Amino acid sequence: MNNTRSSTKRRTIVWTATGAIALLAAGGVCYGGAQYLEQHNAEITAASAELKQATQALEAEADRVAASASDVVLPKLADAEQKLAESQGRTLDEEARMTLQDAITAARAAVDEVEKDAGAVVDVAKAIEVDDSFFEHADNLRAAAKKVEAETLPDPGTLSSVVAALDTPKQQVDAAVAAWEKQRERDNAYVEHVRTAGWQDAIDACSDSVDITEWYGTATVAEHWSCGGASFPRETGTLVHFTGQFEGFYRVVGIPAYLNVHTDSISDVPRGYDLLFQTCIDGDSSNMAMVALEREG
Repeated sequence: MNNTRSSTKRRTIVWTATGAIALLAAGGVCYGGAQYLEQHNAEITAASAELKQATQALEAEADRVAASASDVVLPKLADAEQKLAESQGRTLDEEARMTLQDAITAARAAVDEVEKDAGAVVDVAKAIEVDDSFFEHADNLRAAAKKVEAETLPDPGTLSSVVAALDTPKQQVDAAVAAWEKQRERDNAYVEHVRTAGWQDAIDACSDSVDITEWYGTATVAEHWSCGGASFPRETGTLVHFTGQFEGFYRVVGIPAYLNVHTDSISDVPRGYDLLFQTCIDGDSSNMAMVALEREG
């Protein structure tokens, strides 16, 4: 009887110990699994943050590229566009203006292309798909981050050639405007007709001015004040269109001398000018203005 009770007691102790060991083992597995899951989730969180940071950095750099492209081109573009607008109706033809317009269009398109390409790179980066398989998720996120970091954005420095391409058309428009202004000035220039060559009798005929070069030994035309000399320009810089004997355009450069017919001689006539125009101020021969002019090509 006692032996049976002792055997039963031993089995109870063994079963109790075995159950305790099994319970402890099961608890250890659960604890280890939870710890692994926590670490796994932490890695995914860190890798996700890494991908997000790489994407945000790429977006910021894309914005910087777009802004830089604008900074490189837009000021020059604005100057070219202003020049184009101001030259409207002020050129003899539209050739130079059309060339500048084409260059402006190309420059603006180049800026837009850089901005578009930068945006496309960001879009591609954002569209990267990440395999979220349990064991590879974190590694896949980190690989995606590295791929984003490796993306190449367009270089706004390449737009310097686009800016340079505006220079020549702008210069051509400047030249075209200058040609138009020159022609306009010529169209509105004072016209002086040199009717003939001669001396006093021809001048007294009071029919346009007279070439008296032969008498003075230097290119000179003369006209009485009352016959038209009064209206001849004496202001420096004025353009005069001579027709007849001295066909061409001449610009007034000053009045180097006022001669007196009673006290001065031919030796007192100014020299070294392309042309002189002589007229007696208010018809007074003691106050002959010698207007000097230079020929323009």
